[in-house]
Amino acid sequence: MKKISLKLLTLASMLSVSIPAMGKTTDWYIEAKGGADWIQKIKNKELSSGTETFKTGAGISFAVGQYLESWRFEMEAAHRSAKAKKVVDGPNDDGKFSYTSLMLNGYYDFICNDNFTVYGGLGLGYARASIKANNMPTGHSFNDSAGVLAYQLMAGIGYDFTENFLVSLGYRLVSSTNPKLKEQGTGTKRRIEAPFAHCVELGLRYSF
Repeated sequence: MKKISLKLLTLASMLSVSIPAMGKTTDWYIEAKGGADWIQKIKNKELSSGTETFKTGAGISFAVGQYLESWRFEMEAAHRSAKAKKVVDGPNDDGKFSYTSLMLNGYYDFICNDNFTVYGGLGLGYARASIKANNMPTGHSFNDSAGVLAYQLMAGIGYDFTENFLVSLGYRLVSSTNPKLKEQGTGTKRRIEAPFAHCVELGLRYSF
């Protein structure tokens, strides 16, 4: 997890130069978030069975962004994963599902008073969806990844506890287009239904 965190932070920092300066800007910021993820069940869209459910997972993200009045724009790198819980109508599975993403996000901050902020936002970008499923009842197993178009919606509250630091509590809904993954043994590519991930996260932001 530490290695993934360092790689994501480096990637987000390198790509921050691609965020355009629009109009009169005030400050740049960096932000780290982490929390619990609840990934909904997935299934093979080409088969009538083989639905997999997941345990509560975890997610981390690092972002570099810039303020524009009440708006914020940022480049964010994130990783989310959850271990398999069971295959419906089948045996337990030691599989796993994960998203590793690079997103361009836009937020609007509603200033409540000198310290509290309510925010809403959306993001669009690239994600690598990885699925490992070993014990599908139909005999189909996967251990592959594919690039997908990812999207997310965010909402939450923030509290400025110093001039430069803000702590936030938020909700995030993440999903993507359906990945096409290679089946183990046969090599046949099958389309897997992309799940929705519901995320509750704590964040810490530093504004320069």
